[in-house]
Amino acid sequence: MTAKRYILGWDDYLRYFWVTFVLLFNPFFSLFPPFRNFIFKLLGAKVNLNALISKVIFINYTKGLKNLSIGANAHIAMESLLDVEDKIIIEDEVTVAERVIILTHFNAGYADHPMSKEFPFMTKEVVLKKGCFIGAGSTILPGVVVGEGSMVAAGSVVTKSVEPGVLVAGVPAVKKRSLSN
Repeated sequence: MTAKRYILGWDDYLRYFWVTFVLLFNPFFSLFPPFRNFIFKLLGAKVNLNALISKVIFINYTKGLKNLSIGANAHIAMESLLDVEDKIIIEDEVTVAERVIILTHFNAGYADHPMSKEFPFMTKEVVLKKGCFIGAGSTILPGVVVGEGSMVAAGSVVTKSVEPGVLVAGVPAVKKRSLSN
């Protein structure tokens, strides 16, 4: 967990511009998933080349994509949003369905925002363990670990870590039942 707020320097702005340019304006980027994985690696991510990553949205990438790790046979579907302010670790054989939001930080606004004293800036990594499934439209909050072989039902908001081999659903997500493996 990071409690301090950093100041962006010129190198951060240049990196942000470069990553934005590569991600948004490269015509080959959205056409060929293997090429996309290679570009992610160039931008600092640890990506297994046989992961299938559709066109995703990144936020908070002033440090590049160094906080992103994606394992073998992982699948991240269209329009998912990944907040790479802190680490996102997606292990082997994980499926992230369409329009999933994975958040790694909370920020009420700029340092002088009135809510910053009540809700200070913080970051926590998110880990999606081997073989888990995140349903469409779900939101994963900072600090969550989704256990191996677990399923998050569509539209859920996961506020706490999920134990291995269970189905969770709802807002906030709660355990519905154990899964047979």
